[in-house]
Amino acid sequence: MDIVPGGVAAKYLRAQEFLDQIRDIVLAWGEATTYETISEPDSARSELVHCQKYIAKISGPPLPDLSIVLGDCLNNFRATLDHLIWHASVLHSGDPPPDPRRIGFPIFADADVYKGQGLHAVSPQVAATVEELQPYRRADPGSHPLWILSELNNVDKHRSIHFVSHFARTPRLVLESSTPGSWSETMDDGPLEDGTVLARLFTPLSLIDNDVKANVVVEHGPAISATQTTPILHLGSTLDAIGRGVWDAAGKLTRVLANGP
Repeated sequence: MDIVPGGVAAKYLRAQEFLDQIRDIVLAWGEATTYETISEPDSARSELVHCQKYIAKISGPPLPDLSIVLGDCLNNFRATLDHLIWHASVLHSGDPPPDPRRIGFPIFADADVYKGQGLHAVSPQVAATVEELQPYRRADPGSHPLWILSELNNVDKHRSIHFVSHFARTPRLVLESSTPGSWSETMDDGPLEDGTVLARLFTPLSLIDNDVKANVVVEHGPAISATQTTPILHLGSTLDAIGRGVWDAAGKLTRVLANGP
């Protein structure tokens, strides 16, 4: 960012401090946790076919509660944008600007709903820049970092804290050797703990003597539980994307402000 008002910079830096704290907690937890996949016969599913199940074996401490520090991180990233619009409003319309309770950085996924809410006191140049940053300009607005930030922050502020737990995305069962007639099933995205069944491989009893080798590929780690408007989100990559999105938005706006309020 070229020119950053003090309060805006303080909010962004505070969000980064919370993000660093989350990274340190997750790193320490990961270093103390071991993970492997084992396989064993599943007698409960082996009546008419042979069933081999693939199980997560996890040892170590439980994932620490990250809900509160996550909310603090989200709130400060969101406040960075709102404080910047307040600063732009004061520069353009005076202190205090008109209708101060309505001032804020709008974030919308629907172009038909966006009316420049919160921007009544900024310059046309600032308003145009904010409009260019809107999630609805992306083909998939729901994946835009600012939209995700807005939705997660609203939930944390007005409804409930976010539940962060060890999650696994749908595993893939990769067969290194195949037997005609075999089939498999895998778990859906969901919580991962010691003993979770990741996948099952079914083989007709007549082919049980054939050598079948399989490997389970699964992406797992701390994730934010789904909300009404956001899916399960990988904690680290989501917060990194939000941080970059806020930095980019703030940088574009401060460059506009540098050329005049």
